[in-house]
Amino acid sequence: MAIYDRWHLSHPTDDATPCRCGRGKHKLYPSADHPGRLNKRGKRLPDLPRWQVRYRDDNDNQLKRNFAERDGDDPEQHASAFDAKVNHDLDAGSYVAPERARQTLKAFGEAWRTSLVANPSSLENYDRKLTHIYGDNSLLASRTLLALAQQPGIIQAWIKELEGKGLGANYILQIVDMLSSIFVAAIDNGMPIRNPTKVKSLRLPTPTKTIITPWTQAMVEAAREKLGERGLEEMVDLGVGGGLRQGEIFGVGSDDFDGQTLQVRRQVKWFSEQEGQPSGLAFAPPKYNKEREVPLSTAVAERLQVRLEKTPPVKVTLPWGSPTSRKLMTVPMLFVRPRGLPYHRQCFGYIWRDARDAAGAEPTPENGMHILRHTYASVMLAALVDILKLAAWLGHADPAFTMRKYGHFIPDVADRGRLAINAFYAAAGAPGAGQSALDVPLPQIPGVGNLALVARS
Repeated sequence: MAIYDRWHLSHPTDDATPCRCGRGKHKLYPSADHPGRLNKRGKRLPDLPRWQVRYRDDNDNQLKRNFAERDGDDPEQHASAFDAKVNHDLDAGSYVAPERARQTLKAFGEAWRTSLVANPSSLENYDRKLTHIYGDNSLLASRTLLALAQQPGIIQAWIKELEGKGLGANYILQIVDMLSSIFVAAIDNGMPIRNPTKVKSLRLPTPTKTIITPWTQAMVEAAREKLGERGLEEMVDLGVGGGLRQGEIFGVGSDDFDGQTLQVRRQVKWFSEQEGQPSGLAFAPPKYNKEREVPLSTAVAERLQVRLEKTPPVKVTLPWGSPTSRKLMTVPMLFVRPRGLPYHRQCFGYIWRDARDAAGAEPTPENGMHILRHTYASVMLAALVDILKLAAWLGHADPAFTMRKYGHFIPDVADRGRLAINAFYAAAGAPGAGQSALDVPLPQIPGVGNLALVARS
């Protein structure tokens, strides 16, 4: 590294004329960048910064930066201080070229997107959010990472723009969280910036908590009857009676259940075209790759058995994992379209719309087919089914999520709790009393039965 004087020649020719900058015998000879330059019209041009620091980064790229002042302590203002700082950072291996932070958000975001590893449906979800972040009409797309980091007010204006599009508060928060992930990646890659989504002055939308309202038994039966016009009534039974997601319902085969249990082994997924991959259908593991076993009630088991007797299953062969996979799977499926292919989310919307209308439900996203799964959860918790068991039956990755989502379905059992403790003390003379509440004979309680049996189940 070195500091160069841009105004003067380091190797003047013999016929060069010195300028007035030199002192005594130390003569200086003006370069083409010396003050006093004139344009083609003879007008004087602005003076250029005199001092230039030249150096090579850790990738051996030649870099330079100009300064008006040579000596001082501020690396942003003084050539000598900047020279010392870059030398130190290069020796320590912590140097990052400031030019890297001058990438546009779109350029860095697109590179970050290509590095993401996830299942295709998750990537589709990411792409929808990224369109709001650096899409052609986004306020942020052409801004540099450095500019956004230094001016969080731009982020605030962008959030207001999202609100103006009618996006919900929770969805906006998800988009902001993805923007934050982009800045975290930039910082992890050594860019000398901060994360503007984390500054205290940024005002984010207040998250809204959606209270799920399950369907009544009458609504469920009305929807079932409507789907029955297409021979699909058992789809409702698998949703309300098994807690299956839509794609899992579409993927149920005749060998996935018996009179006692239902094995959730797969789902039918529609993959949209992306990154050169064609669109199409495939079997895939359930969400989170969590196969699970769900207890099957007699009522649901009998309805499924009637289905098998009335409508024999149809064998369907699809790729496993993605439309381009060479691994094929054949399943004797309960539900197929007239041409023998399974149902999927892209073709089922209008069918469910008719069922929803028949049930008398509002035409809102909350009353999509997923409401059957919510209704299943509400029935289970109203019967005081253990929430850890319910989380496993639903295929949730974390029981805490089950509690957050469905905790309001748990009935107030304060009176039952009082009766349980009363029974414990009343049985003080019973064998084993005081060792464990589970060993104490407890009374029958209306709506629950023997509490000891409930506790053990």
